[in-house]
Amino acid sequence: SEIKWAAGAMDGVTLYHTAHQGLGPDETKKMARALKAAASDNFPEADALFKEWTERNRAVSVVDELQDYIIKHADRLPPRGMHNTAMNLVLNSEHKECVKIGLEILELFGEPDEAIKEMIRRVGLYEEFTIFSVWNMQKWESGNDEIFKLARKVSSWGRIHAVERLEPETEEIRHWILTEGAMNYVMPAYTALTCWYKSQAEEVLFCRPTTEEFAGIATMIEGLLDEGPVAGISRIDNAFEILSRFVTIAPEYQLTDDEFRVVESAKEWLDAPDVMN
Repeated sequence: SEIKWAAGAMDGVTLYHTAHQGLGPDETKKMARALKAAASDNFPEADALFKEWTERNRAVSVVDELQDYIIKHADRLPPRGMHNTAMNLVLNSEHKECVKIGLEILELFGEPDEAIKEMIRRVGLYEEFTIFSVWNMQKWESGNDEIFKLARKVSSWGRIHAVERLEPETEEIRHWILTEGAMNYVMPAYTALTCWYKSQAEEVLFCRPTTEEFAGIATMIEGLLDEGPVAGISRIDNAFEILSRFVTIAPEYQLTDDEFRVVESAKEWLDAPDVMN
């Protein structure tokens, strides 16, 4: 009787397709009231207040305002109470948005001990929470490696968010971004451009891609040609040369049905009358 969103989908749409207008005075006051309860180590009250507040303000949209308020009013928001309540929100709240608020607060405390790290890793496996775990991991000393491990374990919106924040610091990570980074159950378009640059796909394409590398490049090109949800091929200066190379070497591979369709789409793009204009 109602539309159900896939895990992480509503936050994904919020991040990619909407603009946050900022909190008004009334909503800021209600946020402050919830934070005051959190600082007092009053989990039940904070949980209830945050639940009510996040019914109008998605956690993913207000993360900057929430964290900025905490930092600016640190003298009135004791860290111990804030930390305890944040942990309780993550571990015990029955409301998804409240769990996210807890993770956003924990992010301010920097690198935690191993027990809290493990909690954040596990929570991040649910794609509704992946991006919030990733934001925490970005503050850790080995955060990029943690994001890489998490990215390989999720496959939908969680992977999209993780790949956007994953840096190709090692050859292993770069190769994974090339061959699997754009593969998700949503749309490859969301990360195709990011993966293209992070994986050095153009350099690979103009050498001799392996079968695995060609498949990864095909997935990226499929996403780049989409340009429905986000910009893609139009952001690449030498797109004509890249797609020409892709089409030229395609017959050297045993193409899957999906890869064949990508090649056909690339040919259509190359044959379009305004391509060279």
